[in-house]
Amino acid sequence: MAIRIRRNTVIANHLILNGYGSWLSNDPRGGGSTEVRKPELRALGPAHFGRKAVQPARADLKAFHRAAEPLLDHQVAWFDAAARDVIAAAAERVVRERGYVCYAYCNCSNHTHMLNRVHRDDGVVMWQLVADATRTALIAAGLFPAEHPVWANRPYVVRKTDVPAVERCVPYIEDNPRKEGLPRQFYPWVTPYDGWPSRHQ
Repeated sequence: MAIRIRRNTVIANHLILNGYGSWLSNDPRGGGSTEVRKPELRALGPAHFGRKAVQPARADLKAFHRAAEPLLDHQVAWFDAAARDVIAAAAERVVRERGYVCYAYCNCSNHTHMLNRVHRDDGVVMWQLVADATRTALIAAGLFPAEHPVWANRPYVVRKTDVPAVERCVPYIEDNPRKEGLPRQFYPWVTPYDGWPSRHQ
């Protein structure tokens, strides 16, 4: 049976979970926020929606975060190997329990990427379920205090509406750990992308 997909129909959701404090609303790199909600952070600069065309120098980015950290309510979230294992196991449970098809996944030192086929759950719902499950697991494992939010509290979802966008996103996620000097990650519950829906029409 042919699958008919209308133009601009979402076919996959790229979920980005940023560790608490690692990518603030007015981060010099730009981001997914349009305003700075925390008054204490406003003096560090305005929000810039989207990635800036010219990225800040590494020294400038470090200076921004040094100035921001004392203004945060909790410590910045960093994930070591043990934490990354806990996050991955909790994400797997969500994928299996909800029946998601995950095309790519990785955990880095301060963020997580997941690319899921479109599902009855909206992308923001997916993001929240993964964020809640992984946070609960990290706290249960004693890796974060109970009051720590673990993740930035704004869902960051990039909706993919065509096959080339999904095909570009998969290697981007798979290569992400390498940028931090981490080994490539493999998960048996991740399904290789097969060109859906185009190759199933």
